[in-house]
Amino acid sequence: MILKIAGACLIAVLGFMLLKKDRADFAFVLEVCTTAGLLLFILPYMENLIDLFLQVSDTVKINFDFSEILVKVCGIALVARLVCELCKDAGEQALAVKFELAAKVLILINAVPVFKALYGILSAFVENLL
Repeated sequence: MILKIAGACLIAVLGFMLLKKDRADFAFVLEVCTTAGLLLFILPYMENLIDLFLQVSDTVKINFDFSEILVKVCGIALVARLVCELCKDAGEQALAVKFELAAKVLILINAVPVFKALYGILSAFVENLL
């Protein structure tokens, strides 16, 4: 599988190099299409990974809500990284920074239930100490 991905990336890099000098807009479109193709290629494997993660969390009795939050946060982080890199490659550093900030806010919003649970645990712990 890694050889297929590496081969596709090397072919795409050659295309970028050929197009970048004369047609930077087409080079960027090629990059976006290559990225989308790679994501579609690995998507079935990512589903298996998420299923495995949820099975493990069920086995060790982790609250399903927290497992779901962790999967969402990881997904947001991966998508944000991908989009930020594409924005930077297109020369849109300012947009990349703004998107990264938005992704961080989304991560914090999704993590609110975890913060509430931690607050509850710490409050109970402090009350028991006093």
